[in-house]
Amino acid sequence: MTETDRFPERTQTPTWIGSIALLATVSAFALVGGIQGGVAATALVPIWLLLPGIYVVAFGHILLAAFVGDLSVVSVLAVEIGLLLLLADAAYAHHRPGTLFANAVFAAGGLVVVVAVILAGDGRLWITAGGLLFAFGAAAYGIHRYELVSLGVLTDE
Repeated sequence: MTETDRFPERTQTPTWIGSIALLATVSAFALVGGIQGGVAATALVPIWLLLPGIYVVAFGHILLAAFVGDLSVVSVLAVEIGLLLLLADAAYAHHRPGTLFANAVFAAGGLVVVVAVILAGDGRLWITAGGLLFAFGAAAYGIHRYELVSLGVLTDE
């Protein structure tokens, strides 16, 4: 990646697992948004072909936010499973794919628990968003510190 590149290039060739995951994600978007959701989700195809998988997941969440008024728990779960499969496909190119995927699933589960607890206690969206942002920031910082220690950049003192 040079200084003028905006996005990194995809380093792995598309896999059949990724193709199935992408098809499942587009189908889930069609479930959420009808024909418009399916058509809008086809925008994920060139992103999946050209960019690393994590960008597909990020753009998928942005696309999911466009359908915020029509969402139910089942439809969000269907889309998230499809995006999680795309994340699994992206993790396959990592030098330790099992660890990366397990960390992503654990982190997603933890954030779901945080949202559920806050919604059960108060139910206001802005408090839930703030709690989620704080939990995500704390988890990201903790993982960052752990990686620095495990790489030997810092000691654990």
